[in-house]
Amino acid sequence: MSGSGVDFFGGVDTHRDVHVAAVLDGVGRVVGSESFAADVSGYGRMVAWFGARGALVRVGVEGTGSYGAGLARYLTAAGIEVVEVNRPNRQLRRQRGGKSDPVDAEAAARAAASGQATAVPKSGDGPVECLRMLVAARRSATKARTQAANQIHALVVTGPEQLKHQLRGLGLRAKVRVCARLRPGEAQTTVAYAKKTLRHLARRYQALDTEIAQLNADIRRLCAEANPALLAAKGVGPDTASVLLVAVGDNPPTGCAQSGPSQPYAAPARCRHHPDRPYGTASTKAETGKPTARCGASRPPGCEPTPPPNNT
Repeated sequence: MSGSGVDFFGGVDTHRDVHVAAVLDGVGRVVGSESFAADVSGYGRMVAWFGARGALVRVGVEGTGSYGAGLARYLTAAGIEVVEVNRPNRQLRRQRGGKSDPVDAEAAARAAASGQATAVPKSGDGPVECLRMLVAARRSATKARTQAANQIHALVVTGPEQLKHQLRGLGLRAKVRVCARLRPGEAQTTVAYAKKTLRHLARRYQALDTEIAQLNADIRRLCAEANPALLAAKGVGPDTASVLLVAVGDNPPTGCAQSGPSQPYAAPARCRHHPDRPYGTASTKAETGKPTARCGASRPPGCEPTPPPNNT
């Protein structure tokens, strides 16, 4: 960015409607603070405001997973290095006299300048972000389906004997199919309203079941696109793969993947045996006079243990 050539560091305290930004110079002096609307026009004015101060090294942003997500994406797209800053400690905030948005923004800038904040925010612009949204929708749909099933069970247990006899011994899905076809009629009786309620709950269960099946298909497809090697691993299905991918994000940190979530995750190499440490545990060797037997499992090439030292 253009300016006087002096390095500057920014910090942003994010909120729903307004973001407050602060700028520090290279020696930690506050250059200024300003409020900006939490929308695209506000983001643009903030970038221009930062640029007018000098050479911006990095910006610390609070709440990059909530109110600051859009701002973090905008700043990254503008070529500005963004680091994620934790929310200020509430106890310390009370000790200093309460919450102040400019002071919180200043604290975010100091965390970015000192190197205390180093986490790179999740980009939220790739298939893993789509996966995160689908997983959240499936989680709520699964919870609602379970609730509907519990309500059906409770209503059958406490309902009229006529319905209890009709539904006794049926499994959940069979019970749902029968309840979805119930005909309450026009009678204003307890049995009629019990049938009507069970029909509503059963059809809700069926609708949620269809929705969850569609979500599962989309989640499987996105997992295969984001990291086919992970999904192909033994014992890893769409549920496990989606949890791992969402935890890492679209821009995994160094070491999680070679270049992105589409690359297979590398397991850490096994450590060679330390030459100064015996193979057997002290307790086993003390009891039996023999060291613990080494594992006979196969090892990948290059991970053979170092032989014990020959002290004779």
